[in-house]
Amino acid sequence: MQDFQGRMKPLDTLSREMVMKVTKRTHFDGWEPLDLYLSWMISPRYWFDQPVIAVRFPGLKDRLGVSQETKYVTPASLLDGQGQYLLGDEVEEALRTADRDRSKLQRKLLSFDERVNLVFMNFQRSTLRIYPQPEDEKNTWLAMDRLSEAMRMDPRFAEFQRADQTLFSALAAGDDGEIRAAATLVGALQDGLLPFPPFLAALPEAGRDDHRRPHLLADAFIDDLRHR
Repeated sequence: MQDFQGRMKPLDTLSREMVMKVTKRTHFDGWEPLDLYLSWMISPRYWFDQPVIAVRFPGLKDRLGVSQETKYVTPASLLDGQGQYLLGDEVEEALRTADRDRSKLQRKLLSFDERVNLVFMNFQRSTLRIYPQPEDEKNTWLAMDRLSEAMRMDPRFAEFQRADQTLFSALAAGDDGEIRAAATLVGALQDGLLPFPPFLAALPEAGRDDHRRPHLLADAFIDDLRHR
């Protein structure tokens, strides 16, 4: 897959980096990094109410109205009753302030804001850039949300959409065979096989939701996509 700087990385590498950025730990609450990273995408409603975003700086804890013993806050606690980001004004002010003039609180606030943005991007599956944009000279890989914009009028987009739906249905179901089948579809797209060969077009879809399924991906998903 591809990160936001255009660098190709194994999926398990990116998941470790993402979990470390958000939680400030290599492992969180008994979860393997890859399982946690993908669970954020599979079950965003569950994680919206879970304390998963690391907060350490005392001044920032004061601003958030939490005790100094608090180590993590929930994404839900950062929004008001109208769904507006509670720290939005302070973040904008910090961004307008020249770097050399920023206070320590502002610097910590911007780091925290990055973690918040990453969580919500994961909820929207925006960080999973596993789909190469066809005929792109820069070899750009995109997540499904951006790919849908880039290929809006392209009839081939239906194949990408089907692969993505099959993948996330299989991940939610936690069935290794279905995950391998979905990974085969994604791999075919990564290899430029459009339209799908007949044996791929016949692969089944799956689906039920289960947010709490550690280790369900380590064998099936990584084996197929690790080195792409």
